[in-house]
Amino acid sequence: MEVPSDFGRKDVIWTLETQGDELSVPGSLLPSYVLDETETFGRDAVAPYLSLNDNPPNFRGRRGLWEGPRQARVGEPLSLIARVRHPEAGTWIYWTLHQGPNSVEFSQAEMTLNVADGVATTTATFHEPGSYVLRVQVINDTERRSEPTYGFEFYCCWTNGYVRVNVAE
Repeated sequence: MEVPSDFGRKDVIWTLETQGDELSVPGSLLPSYVLDETETFGRDAVAPYLSLNDNPPNFRGRRGLWEGPRQARVGEPLSLIARVRHPEAGTWIYWTLHQGPNSVEFSQAEMTLNVADGVATTTATFHEPGSYVLRVQVINDTERRSEPTYGFEFYCCWTNGYVRVNVAE
C-alpha cells in the first residue's frame, strides 16, 4: 500500500460494499498490523512453499508468487502446475479467476495434495480473448482436514500464486 510521505501514524480504513452492505476494517501502517506471517509457532503451522513452473517450490506467503505472462488461445486448454512443499501432507489447493474479461473453466479447480512434496496439475480454458490473472491458493490443511479453510481463517498459513495469461482468438 502506498501513502503520502506525510501520512504519519494515521489509521487506514478499508471499506467494501457488497449486496447493499458496507463493511469497514481499520488498519495501520505500523508493523504490528502486518498480516503476512508464513508460520505461527503457537499453532505449529507453516505456509506451504510454491512454484508455478518446473522449478522446486521456493516461495511462500500471501503477497504472492507471480508467473507469466503465458500465452493461450480461446477454447484451447492451458496446462497449469502447482509444485508444493510442506512439512506434512494435506495441502488444499484452489484455482480461480483473479482478474479478466470473462470466466475461466478449470478442469479441476479444487484439490488436496496428499503428499508433503508434490505436484498438482489442472487446465484452464478461456472463452474470450484478453489479459487474465489466475490465482492459486495453497493452504496448510493439516490441522483440520474436514475444514479446508482452517489455516486461511486464522491469517496463517497459506500461499498465493498468480499466473498472468494473454489469450488470443
